[in-house]
Amino acid sequence: MPVVVVMSKKFQSIRRILGVLGLTLQFFTFAAAQDMTISLSARESPNTPLLVRGQFDTERAANERHVLPFAESVAGVSGLRKRITDIKLLDANGMELTFVESSCCAIATGAIKQFSYTLSLDSTDGIRAEAHTSWLRNGNGVLMFGDIVPQEFGATGKRFSAALTLDLPRDWLVRSSDLVAETKVLRTDDIGNAVAFVGGIWRVADIDIDGQIFKIVLSGEHDFSDSDVADKVRAIIGDYSAKFGKLNGSRFVVSLFSPRKFTQFNSWEADTRGKTVVIATSGMPFKSQTIRQLDAQLRHELFHLWIPNGVALSGKYDWFYEGFALYSSLKLAVRSNTIRFDDMLDTMKVAISAGGVTPLIEASKQRFNGFEREMYSRGLRFAFLCDLTMNIESKGKRDSDLIVRKLFQTYRLRSDRTDGNEAVVRLLNEYAELRPLVQHYVFGDRSPAVMQSNEIETILENAGLELSIASGTQKLSVKPKLSSRQKAILDNLGYNSWRKLVKDSK
Repeated sequence: MPVVVVMSKKFQSIRRILGVLGLTLQFFTFAAAQDMTISLSARESPNTPLLVRGQFDTERAANERHVLPFAESVAGVSGLRKRITDIKLLDANGMELTFVESSCCAIATGAIKQFSYTLSLDSTDGIRAEAHTSWLRNGNGVLMFGDIVPQEFGATGKRFSAALTLDLPRDWLVRSSDLVAETKVLRTDDIGNAVAFVGGIWRVADIDIDGQIFKIVLSGEHDFSDSDVADKVRAIIGDYSAKFGKLNGSRFVVSLFSPRKFTQFNSWEADTRGKTVVIATSGMPFKSQTIRQLDAQLRHELFHLWIPNGVALSGKYDWFYEGFALYSSLKLAVRSNTIRFDDMLDTMKVAISAGGVTPLIEASKQRFNGFEREMYSRGLRFAFLCDLTMNIESKGKRDSDLIVRKLFQTYRLRSDRTDGNEAVVRLLNEYAELRPLVQHYVFGDRSPAVMQSNEIETILENAGLELSIASGTQKLSVKPKLSSRQKAILDNLGYNSWRKLVKDSK
């Protein structure tokens, strides 16, 4: 079915706030209360700074009232606090407070009610920083409010609601899943994960997928068309929805853009915040390679709309949602004949051969301190072995998709939050066959009994796969002779997907 692309109309610019930087805020009145009210103002200049002004609308905990906390780093991008200058703080009576600054916050002599500061976003440099943090240059940019507005004091996973007005120069467009068009206000129950795309470089199209609007926001020249992106988003969302359940929410954004500076081929970084996917990509040398890379990027990042963004879980359980995103993406690619089954086995061979013995929980905690590659490879290996083991135990009748679906259905977004590691481990341990894998990979138990019960070679053998050496190189392949049970398992992994595609096309 062809994609119907409806181009969005230009957003009329919000009336400029005239005058010097003041602390008396003129806020909109809304029917529902929120934790914060924020106003962002930008002038027309080559290196546009932001004036951030706001107030806390709900009472904060006693140990937090004197603190204005900021993000220090995001996804390994550090130095974010240095962008903030000209801080001013007021109490509930409008009296200016004295304060001291640290690397992560401002600590005042009294309880903070209102605040203002200037934020410079023109120094963001590099593809990783552009994909994970806010940037604004020459009238265009991406605003990730998690590094713009005050954040939570302490890592409890609490989400803050906010009403945020944008006062921007004439002809600047604003695109966001949280945009209330009639009031020119972003309203969100999770300001730390809200994102807005501003300026004139963005090409925008809306697609409707089963009653949910996905806004495609693109910039730069690519070897794929805007409709290619829309088609792939539609197909991937449809597949994941059928397997895991329909997403919460009615509006989502998927954005792809080229890095502002020259970046070598095959370089890309991505971030999925709340209901927004952000991908910075340089593409590949050939069009066919770029299209395949686009498919891989979308398969991985769109998975994160379900896990972790679609569940009320907190904490560092990156090992699970990154490992299962990689593996679910591979299985979808095989089922859709984007890659061959042998391509998936080649990827899994690399993951199996990768070194490292760090427990996955510990690797997640140290992800951006040198353990990211190990966490990804061993997380992928763990997901693969979970899938094989569940298939073996059930004779091909259940697989790891059941884990993702149960997690999503059990912990759909709600007000109370659960520790992600505890929730995932509890769910995995419901299946006796997975417990040795959990003990060994997640917690690092290397006792003989645990090691023997999850030997990779035995699991592969039972699933109809084998590791061998060919021309001095290790290879993961399908065994020459298969039992009926092994055939069922491999079929569940996508071994015969190409045959089904040929049959369906006749």
